[in-house]
This record gives sequence, structure tokens and C-alpha cells, in this order.
Amino acid sequence: MVESGIALNDEKSPMFEAVLRLLRRYAQPGSTLLDIGCSYGGFLMRAQDEGYRVRGIDIVPEAVEYVRSRGIPCDLSGSVGDLDIPESSLGIITALDCNYYWPSQRRELRAIRSVLSPGGILAMRTVDTSWAIQIGLWLSRWFASAGQRLYEKAVYDHRVSVPARSLLHIVEQEGFEILYTSPRDAMPFRHNSLKVKTAYAIGHLVWRFNGYNLAPGFVFLARKRTS
Repeated sequence: MVESGIALNDEKSPMFEAVLRLLRRYAQPGSTLLDIGCSYGGFLMRAQDEGYRVRGIDIVPEAVEYVRSRGIPCDLSGSVGDLDIPESSLGIITALDCNYYWPSQRRELRAIRSVLSPGGILAMRTVDTSWAIQIGLWLSRWFASAGQRLYEKAVYDHRVSVPARSLLHIVEQEGFEILYTSPRDAMPFRHNSLKVKTAYAIGHLVWRFNGYNLAPGFVFLARKRTS
């Protein structure tokens, strides 16, 4: 498990680098950064190399211990609300591939907003397979086996798949201003298949022209509103 987690640090490096490029536009190195669901610290180590002051949180004890062994503070917890962090003290919070495990999107977003400083940045990468789930349910009316396979593949082990537009709406309602949105910057791995690359290319074009996300993943940055 540890070995596979460490291997993902390298495999996900293009997505990590894409998020860091975006962060540099809105939050200069030197800012405090908390990564929710940090896993084995791939993003944290790159952010630290960029000059950010980093801290992680994860629910996997082995991952937390590994991150700590790299000299990075890391908490074993499933929610920012459980941490002893002063209000309005963090410059950046990142949540890459973890919000679909949150019991409540709104509750976690409120906890995040509470500890972000005025004008602080939230960066999220989320999986959006809601469109595939809908297709699977529709297809199962006529082709039960094929529809079920697509549905199960889309759901995977995630608790929820919030459509990108719906998630952005929730984020705005919870006191954030959306700064940047992109399916293209959410491409996950160093070695993506042609099918995955095509899905993200089509998803980027559809999002750009009509605001619907058809890509498997989605990245956005938001700023904590001060009023």
C-alpha cells in the first residue's frame, strides 16, 4: 500500500504541477498551505519546493506517517473542522481528489472558509462522473448489463459525484468567489490513455462553449469573500 501510494506521487505529478501553476497566479510562495486528503504527500512536497509553508491532513495512518517522515506536519483526520487551527490563519487550502468522500460538502466548505484568511484561496480537483452515471441509468432501461457496468464504473468507490456546475454553485453560496475553472487542468496522470486524453479534450471544449462538464475531472480556484 505504501509503495503504491508513493508511486502515485510521481504518476500524478502533471496534475500537481498544473494546480501549482494556477496557485502562483493568486497566492505567492511563502503562503501557508493546507492540503486536505494529502495521501503520500506528492503535492505537498512540490508545493514546499516552490516555497509554500505546507501542512497535510489525511485519514490513512500510513500516509500520514510517511508525510511526517518527510518533515512535513500532517494530521490524521477526515475534516478540517477537527483540527486545532486558528480562524482566518491559512492562505491556501487545496483539496485534490477527496471531496467525494466528504459526508457533507457544505459543512466541510464552511470549515475551510473559517480557517482561510480574508482573500484566502481554495483550490479543488474533483472527479465528475455524474454525466456517466446518468447515461448508465438511461442505458440500463434497454440494455441492463451494459448500463449496470457503466454505472458501476462511474460510481467506483466514491460516496458522491457532484456535477461541476452544482459544486461551483454550492461553493459560491458558502462564501467564495470563483476565480478559475478548467477540465483540462484536471487530467490526472503522467501516462493517460488516448481515451482519457480525448475525454478531457472534448470536456474542455464543451465546458468552454456551453458550461457543461463532460470530462472525468474538474479543477477550480476560489477566493474567500470578505463580505
